[in-house]
Order: sequence, then C-alpha cells, then structure tokens
Amino acid sequence: MDGIGIDGSNKKTKHKVLLLLSVLMIVWSSVNAIDYFAWFMLTLPSVILLLCLSLTYKKFQFTTFTYIIIFLHIVVLASGAKYRYAGNPLFLNLKEIFDLNRNYYDRIGHFMQGFAPMFMVKEFMLRRGYMKRSKFFYLIIIGFVLSISATWELSEFFAAMITGKPSSYILSSQGVLWDTQWDMILAIIGAVSALVIFGNFHDRQIEAMKEIDK
Repeated sequence: MDGIGIDGSNKKTKHKVLLLLSVLMIVWSSVNAIDYFAWFMLTLPSVILLLCLSLTYKKFQFTTFTYIIIFLHIVVLASGAKYRYAGNPLFLNLKEIFDLNRNYYDRIGHFMQGFAPMFMVKEFMLRRGYMKRSKFFYLIIIGFVLSISATWELSEFFAAMITGKPSSYILSSQGVLWDTQWDMILAIIGAVSALVIFGNFHDRQIEAMKEIDK
C-alpha cells in the first residue's frame, strides 16, 4: 500500500518532490522580502534542516508522513521569513477585522516549532531503538522539543546582542511582555497536539518502517 503516510516503492520520488517544494518555498520567500537580513536569519534554520536531512538520507529516512509535516513547517517558516512574521498580510487583515492587539502569525510558527519536531524526535528515537514507548519516553521527547524552542529564543537574544539591532526588531514581540514564555508554551502545545491527534497514525507508520529497517 502507498498512502499519505504509508511508504511504497515510489516513496523516494515523493521525498524528492517534497524537498523540491521546500526549496521552492524558500526561494519564493526571498522574492520582495520585507527585510533581507531578517529573511536570512529566519530561513537559515530551514536551510540547515534541509541540508541535514539530505546528507543523512541514505543512512536514515523518515516516513513520508513525517516529511510532509516537515514540508508544512517549511511553508510556515518561509512565509514568516518573507514578511518578518509581524508583517504577514493575512494575519494583518485578521488583526483589523477582529480588532486584535497584535499579528498572531508568529504564534502559528511557534506552534509548528513543537508540532513538527515532535514527529522527528519520536520517530528517530523509536526506530533507532534508543528508547521504548512509556510515560517517561513521552515526557523526555516533549522536553527535547521544548529545548529546541528554548534554543531558538536564545538565538534570537544573541542575534539582537551581536547585531546591535533593537530587540523588538529581532524578537518581534510586538509589545507583549511575556512573548518568549508564550512562544515556548505554544511549542509545548504543538508537541502535545502532535501526539494526541496523530500519535496512533504515526505509530503505524513507524512500525511499517521498522520492517523496512530490518
């Protein structure tokens, strides 16, 4: 069988298409970007991720389902880089329509910062046999995802310190006092949502790939 998350004989073709689409999204984001310094800083994680996945592809392949989730994460990141998150036109319109106090697109980005890595961490740990499913296992991978979010927040902090640019320029807090804390909370919510909504489905994909790994 070969479905959205079930890998068949043409899975490599699907993976190549997803990689190509991811690259095209990054290229699209560079066209008339609001700020090219911000664009570079915000797309760098996506480029590093794609390079790492490509260089390690022969040694370890994620399920097609996980690659689809990664692509969706790239879409969110690329759109954020193009408009510097706070300038996302769709969410600016929503801000005006609903009289919101800020552009909430960055919240989507931080939700995905927990949602997408959860599948990657969980799948890698289980298929490599580093850990077995247990309450402690899920606690560990949620903590790992939180560390990714915290690392991103620290990188924003150091970028502001090194470049000398105003913290509001790098951090895009939009005047929210607890913006950093909310970002990490959204990442945790994203990670838990990934487990609750797609946990069983993803488990079946992992078990199918284990047979291929043997």
